[in-house]
Amino acid sequence: MATILTTPSDPIGGEVSTVKEESLSTIRLYAERFAWASREFGLAVRRFLSVAERLNPEDRLIDAVIGLESLLLAGVSDELSFQFALRGAWLLEPTDRALREVLFQILRNVYTVRSGVVHGEEKALQRVTADVLKNAIESLRRLLIIIITEQPNRGEWRKRLKSAVLGP
Repeated sequence: MATILTTPSDPIGGEVSTVKEESLSTIRLYAERFAWASREFGLAVRRFLSVAERLNPEDRLIDAVIGLESLLLAGVSDELSFQFALRGAWLLEPTDRALREVLFQILRNVYTVRSGVVHGEEKALQRVTADVLKNAIESLRRLLIIIITEQPNRGEWRKRLKSAVLGP
């Protein structure tokens, strides 16, 4: 059994965590895939990681949406909010139409709130709720999981985005 020690200054209290030997190959595999994703989809990965470092909710939202935009809006220059929500909903929920419609509305709202914040709209900061922030971060997390587990290259990902809108 391998042992991972936390540092004494760790706020958790310096507890010891153990990892079973048979889990190490899986951990290595996902570390390699994460490294690959960082190279292939670096902006999305960096923005996801920066969300954890930020304290300000608006900054966290902006980082999460920039990560999502880098994954969902490649090659898009018109109807950004619509394409963002449509592509995200299809990629995150390809089979259940009712859930996809809910996701579409959620992602549309996330994009609208982020746009209000970055464009200085009055009362925009009040719309950065815990739910909006959670939805943005969770959507980015789920898309990165798809990328890390399926490992599409940039070209394959763009085809997938196109299929999400036009069908296979």
